[in-house]
Amino acid sequence: MVNELKNILSMVETSAEEKEKFYAAFENAEAISKAEELLEILYGSKTAEKSKVIYKVEDEQSSIIFSLAYLMRALYIKDYLKEKGIPLEHLESIMGVWRNASNRSFKKYGFYGLNGVYRSFLCGYMQPARYTLGRLNFEMAPLEDNYAVYKTENGIAYTNSDEEIKGECVLKKGDPVLYVHIPENGPLLPDLVDDSFNKAKEFFAAYFPEYNFRAFVCSSWLLDENLKTVLKPTSNIIAFQNRFTIAAKKENNFSLYWHVLGIEDFLPIDQLVPANDFQSRIINHVKEGTPLYSGKGFILV
Repeated sequence: MVNELKNILSMVETSAEEKEKFYAAFENAEAISKAEELLEILYGSKTAEKSKVIYKVEDEQSSIIFSLAYLMRALYIKDYLKEKGIPLEHLESIMGVWRNASNRSFKKYGFYGLNGVYRSFLCGYMQPARYTLGRLNFEMAPLEDNYAVYKTENGIAYTNSDEEIKGECVLKKGDPVLYVHIPENGPLLPDLVDDSFNKAKEFFAAYFPEYNFRAFVCSSWLLDENLKTVLKPTSNIIAFQNRFTIAAKKENNFSLYWHVLGIEDFLPIDQLVPANDFQSRIINHVKEGTPLYSGKGFILV
């Protein structure tokens, strides 16, 4: 297993110091045992305990153990992809997500591995249920939101309540969907987004033909309809938002820090310093008393 873990780690860039710490963990029987126990909690028979362990201890030792568990999980994913005939480039993509989360954790905590929100953030990628296809990635999951969508005589209608709508219900909570996630890896150019949606249709038809998803859905601050009063009409964000029908929303100022500013500390709004016009527009928007929201949107297929 040691050599296999080293091969997995070699998929991403690591400093000499970081590599040394992980190589030591690979050879440590106690660390391997703890990581195996953790995998049972994250993905096995003890998932009910997940929320208890993710934030329980935040120090370098537990941080390395969490990363070790994810690296071991990657070995399972490698075999899974091979069995399904899915190109191993998808494992490289998953490891890239681990690399980004690990870097951000190091930036916040000052030691290697995974801590806090970075631990839970990676769980979905390691199911495996998410696949990066071009600019976007897509996750197989049941619809979690409470809205329902109907085809009516006058077109598409949706409701967030018990209101009765005459027509055929084509999307409701629990239905299979593809959640759309937006990695932070460059501009959200419309042509790249088109390409990703096309690749997603081809990919899931080829490798998961039994997964008859009803819609592409997205829950993101990028779908905050108030951004239309902040950003230019030609904005890539607005173009992305306009692809979806926004059925619901919830407040999400977390994204101001994590996504807009790329910082780890929740500073008071008056202490936030924009680095560009885009950040300045969003900060001023929040300062004026309007919070950021996560819009919840759908695209029927």
